[in-house]
Amino acid sequence: MPLPRRGEIVVTDAVCDDHGLPELEIHDGDDDPWELGCPVCNYADYRERQARADVDVIDGIGEKTARKLAAAGIETLADLAEADPESVTVDGVSTDRLAEWRAAAADRVAEA
Repeated sequence: MPLPRRGEIVVTDAVCDDHGLPELEIHDGDDDPWELGCPVCNYADYRERQARADVDVIDGIGEKTARKLAAAGIETLADLAEADPESVTVDGVSTDRLAEWRAAAADRVAEA
């Protein structure tokens, strides 16, 4: 789970119904703390958001290529991570390049 670079982690009295863990807040000096909540639930949400991220976060995929990939049914990192480069046809993109992007997407989804 990514945490802020500064601030104090405060354990609250609230408890997650699913995991029985205390909910957390991050106080970084302003009047509005970041309500992190249950660390397990927060991490699961983070992983889900990463998997749904657009493919253009991968180096080499710009807006135009992202549109071409979307036309082939690949819109998210999860889609790209699961795609078979041999069966996907994208104008102007080689199978080897698709395989590289697939590996990069799989790494990002796995890291999340």
